[in-house]
Amino acid sequence: MTNEDFLSLTPKQVEAKTGEKMSLVQKMGLKIAQKRFKKELKKNPDARAEGNLDVVGLLSLIFGGLGLILLFTPLGLLGLLLGIAGFVMGFVGMKKDGANKVFRILGIVFGGLTILLLLIGIIFIAAFLL
Repeated sequence: MTNEDFLSLTPKQVEAKTGEKMSLVQKMGLKIAQKRFKKELKKNPDARAEGNLDVVGLLSLIFGGLGLILLFTPLGLLGLLLGIAGFVMGFVGMKKDGANKVFRILGIVFGGLTILLLLIGIIFIAAFLL
C-alpha cells in the first residue's frame, strides 16, 4: 500500500477488506491517523519515497548483533561468521549515499567487537595451554 493509497482509504474500503464493521471510534481513529500522516509527510518530504529502508545497514546491524550474542553460546563459530558478515556489510553499506548511517555504524561496531572478543578469547586459551 502506498502513502497515497493510505491517505485515500475510506472506512467502507477498510470494512470491505477486513470483512468487519468498524465502530465510530475506529472510523475516527482512521481519519485522525490519516491527517497526522499527511501532516508528517508535509514536514518530511523524504518519507514520501518508498523503499527508503536501508536494507544493507539493517542486515549489518542484525548480523553484527546476533554474532556478538551467539559468541557467548555454544554456537560461537556461527557467531563469528555472523560477526564477520555484519562487519563486512557495514563497510559495504558505507559506500552507499544516505543520511542515516546509524545501522551501518552499529553493524561495524558489533561485528568488530565480535571479532575482537574472539581473538582475545583465543589468546587467553593459547596462553593457558602453553
